[in-house]
Amino acid sequence: MIAEVDDPDVYHQDFTTASSWEEFVDRIEKIIVKWKLNEPKVRNPIKKGDLEGEWETKTEHISYEGERILLQWWNLKNGVTPSAEDTDSSLTPQALVDMMSVAGDFVTVSSCPRVAQLYGVREFLLLKTNKSSKFSSETKPLSCLTIALNASGCEVPAFVQLLEDWQHFYLGSCIGKDVIADYEMVHLERTPQHCKYLTGLLDTFKSKISRGQQLPSIELAVRLTYSLKMLNPLQSYNVVTNNKSGMLNLPFGLASDPINKLHLLATWPQLTDQMVVDSQSYSDLEPMQAHIWSLEIELAENLNPPKLSLCLSSLCKMAMEPHTPFTVEFSKKFVQSLDALTESRVPTISKVFGRVLTGNTTSGAGNKKKQGAIPSSRLQEYLYFLFPDADPNSAEPYESYDAQDSSKSTQSSQHPKILDGVKSAPPESLVWRLALLLPLIYAKDGVAAAASMWFEFTEEMCYRWEQAIPVPGVRPGFADHKTCILHQKLQMLNVCIEKKKARSQSGAHQRAGSSESDGDGEDEFFDCDTTATEEQDMVDASDNSEPEGRKHAHPSLKLLRTGGPLYIPVTQDLVPKTEDEVESEPPLDAPVGGSEGKVHLYSCSVTRSDMQSFKAANPDGILEDFVRWYSPGDWVEDQDPDKLDEWGQRRGELSARMRLQDNMWVQLWSMAQPVPARKQVDRLFDETRSAEGVLAWLEGLSARALALALLPALAHACALRTLAEVHADSLLGKLPGLQPAADALVRHAVAASREPEPSLQTYQRLVAELEDAERLICTARSLRCKLCPGPDASDEMVAFLTALLELREVTVPGGARGRIGGNIRTMFSEAQMTAQMLSDASTGAPGRSESGKTFSFPAADTKEVVMRVCAPRPSAASRTCPQRMYALHRRDEFRLAGCFSRDATFF
Repeated sequence: MIAEVDDPDVYHQDFTTASSWEEFVDRIEKIIVKWKLNEPKVRNPIKKGDLEGEWETKTEHISYEGERILLQWWNLKNGVTPSAEDTDSSLTPQALVDMMSVAGDFVTVSSCPRVAQLYGVREFLLLKTNKSSKFSSETKPLSCLTIALNASGCEVPAFVQLLEDWQHFYLGSCIGKDVIADYEMVHLERTPQHCKYLTGLLDTFKSKISRGQQLPSIELAVRLTYSLKMLNPLQSYNVVTNNKSGMLNLPFGLASDPINKLHLLATWPQLTDQMVVDSQSYSDLEPMQAHIWSLEIELAENLNPPKLSLCLSSLCKMAMEPHTPFTVEFSKKFVQSLDALTESRVPTISKVFGRVLTGNTTSGAGNKKKQGAIPSSRLQEYLYFLFPDADPNSAEPYESYDAQDSSKSTQSSQHPKILDGVKSAPPESLVWRLALLLPLIYAKDGVAAAASMWFEFTEEMCYRWEQAIPVPGVRPGFADHKTCILHQKLQMLNVCIEKKKARSQSGAHQRAGSSESDGDGEDEFFDCDTTATEEQDMVDASDNSEPEGRKHAHPSLKLLRTGGPLYIPVTQDLVPKTEDEVESEPPLDAPVGGSEGKVHLYSCSVTRSDMQSFKAANPDGILEDFVRWYSPGDWVEDQDPDKLDEWGQRRGELSARMRLQDNMWVQLWSMAQPVPARKQVDRLFDETRSAEGVLAWLEGLSARALALALLPALAHACALRTLAEVHADSLLGKLPGLQPAADALVRHAVAASREPEPSLQTYQRLVAELEDAERLICTARSLRCKLCPGPDASDEMVAFLTALLELREVTVPGGARGRIGGNIRTMFSEAQMTAQMLSDASTGAPGRSESGKTFSFPAADTKEVVMRVCAPRPSAASRTCPQRMYALHRRDEFRLAGCFSRDATFF
C-alpha cells in the first residue's frame, strides 16, 4: 500500500485549492465591496434628459489566467439619493424602476454610454473581455458576474461585452432580493420580415414574457428617422461690397455644404398596443401625425479646407520658403515692363505688355513663349488692382486719406472697437491689397509667380521714386509705428517723394545751381566745403539784420541777459524713421560729456540745427536760455521761490551733466551760427538716402521675411471678414457660439500683430482657429438658409439653431405644422422630385408632372420601438415584474435588447 501511495504515476486532485475562475469571482466581489456597490440605495426618479448628463467611471484590472480583464463602474452623477428612512429593502432594484421610465427612451448623445441607451439604466458594471479570451464559453464571464452579484448582495446590474467592439453586444443580469432580471440581446445584419413592423415585434415581446396568460396593455414608444442627404453645393455667402471686380473680397466659406445629412426624428412617446396598428399592409405611424418632431444634423467629413483659412495658410506656407532673397531672373527688356507701364500717368498697359513679352518694340507670334511666370492678362489685372491710378477707368480706386482724420474715419466705418489695437495696415490700402493678392498668386501659381509679382512691385516703387510719383494707398504723414513695418516703409518712401517734389519745385527760386539734374543736385547739396562757405555768407549777410525765424514768444520765459521775451524758433522738421530704424539707434539719453564718444551723430546734428535756429530768433540769447527751452530738465531752479533775478524769474543753474568738462552742448553752442531753419544748408533729413534705404530693404526681402511682413495685414483682413460674416445676419449675430469664436479670433490676431518678432507658429495656430470659426459660420448659414429663411430672429429660433450647431437633438418648434416643419417638408419634397427626375433620366422614361400629387414621406431609414409592461413571470402565480424590450430596425442592422425579470420566490 505504501508503494502504491508513493507511486509518482498516481495523480492527486486537491479540491481545497481555488480554481482560476473562483479567484476571478472572488476578485469581482472584493471590488464591488471596495466601491460600496453592495449597499442598498434608492434614487430620485429619472427625468427627461438626465441620461445626457455627466457620467463618472471607475476602472479596475482583473487577471484571469494571465489575461488582463477590465471591470468598469458607470454612474450618472445627477440624481440625489433619498434619506435612509425613505429606503425600503424590499423594493424592486433601482435599475428595473429606471428602465420603466419614458425619460430613458431614445437617448442619442455620444456622452451617454451605449448600455444606458439600450437598456435605460443609469448605473451599471461592465466587464470587457478580449477577443482571445481564455474563458471556455461566452456565457462563463456572465456566470462569474452573476455569482459575484449574488454573493455580495449588489443590486447594480452587471454586463459583459462580447463579440466585436463595434457591435456593442451586451449581456447582463441584475440580482434583487425578490426579483432577478436577465439582459438579453439579438444583433443581426438583416431584419427578419416579421420584425420589420410593430405587429411582429409585439408578438415577439409577448412570446418572451407570457405562457398563455393574458397580458395587460403594453406601453409603446416609437421613433421613425428620416434622413435627407444634402446634394446641392453650398451657396456662396459673400458680404456685398461696393467694388465691381470683387478682388477686394477675400474668399470665404466651403466649396461644398458642411452638412452631410439632416435627420428628422418623428416620435410617439406614449402609445399602447391597442391604439396603433403597424403592419405590412397598413400603418398608423405617419410622420405628419407624430406627436414630436425633432432634428439632428450630421456634418460632412474630409471636406477641403475653408477658403479664408486656406488663404492665410498659403501665406504661412510661403513663410517656410528658403531665406534667400525673394527675386526672379528676367531679361533686361522684361525688367523694363513697369517703366513702360508708368511712362504716362494714365498708360495703356495692353500696349506695354505686347512689347515686353515679345522682347522687342513690335509684337511677333514667334516670341510668345518668353512669357513670364504670370500670364500677361492676369499680370495686367494684378497691377491695376495694386496701382489703380495707372488705369483711367479703374473701378477700385484707393480712398482719399485725410492726414488728420483718416485713422478715426477708418475705425468708425469699418473697424469694431475690439480691433483698435491691431498693428497692421489701413483697410483696402496698398499693403492690404498686396496681402490679399500675394497668397492667392502663391497658392495658384507657386513661388516663381509670387516672386515675379514682388519683382514688379519693387520695380514700380523704384520708378515712382525716380519720377517723384507718390505711392497710392498709403496713409499720409510720417511712418506710423502703430502700423506694420511694410506700411511704415511705404509711408517713408512717400515722405521722401514729397520732399523731393517740394525741393525740385522751389529750387529754381532759391539756388541757381538747382537747374541741373536731380542726381547732381543731390550730390552737391551735401558738399561740406560748399556748405561751410554758403553758411558763412549767410551769417555775414545777417549780422546787422533783424531776428529771423520766429514762431511765437514763449508764454513764460524771458531771456536771462536782457529780460526780453524768449521766442520759440522755427526749426527743421524732425527726421521720420520707421520702427526698425528707431530700435537700431543708440539711446539719445547717453551722457553728453566725456571722452566715451556715446553721443549719436544724429542727435548732435539736430541739436546744432536747433541752436542755429534759436540764435537767429533770439540774437541776445545764451546757452542757458536755449537749455531752459530745449531741455527744461537740465535747468535746476533755486529751491527758494523768493530768490528772483532782476526780470522777476526764479534763479537757477545748469544741471550737473551740463557742467561736465568738455560738454558737447557747450561745444555745439560755440560752433552754431545764427541761421534760421529756412536758410540752413545742412538738411537733417536726406530724402535720397532714406528712399534708397527703403528700396534696398524691399529688394532684399526673402520670401519668409515678406510673408511675415504681410501676415499681420492678412490676419487683420481675415478677422474683419469673419466679423462681417457674423454680423451680416441678425439671427447669426445672436447665436452664442459664433460671436465668441469670432471675438477670440480677433483678439489672437491683434496679439499676433503686436509681437516684437513675428512668429510663424503663432499664425499657424491662428489658421487652425480661423478654420474652426469659418466652418462654424458656414454650418450656421447653411442651417439658417434651409430651416429659418426670412427675417425671424426670435429667441426660439436662436435656441433652435444653437442646439443644432452643438450637434444635439432639438425639438422642432410647432412640430409638423410649424414654419420650420413646413420648410423640412419642402426639402423632402424637392429631394423626392430630384430623385425622380434622375431616375427618369437614367431609364429614359418621360418626365411626370408633380402637380396635384400629394406629398408623402419615403420609407423611414430607422425604426426604433420601446415596449414595456409589468406582468407576472415566469408563471401566472408569480409576482408582477417589469419587462422591457428595445428594437432597432434599419437597412443593414437589426437589434433587440430586452430586460426580462422574474419572480425569484414564486416561480
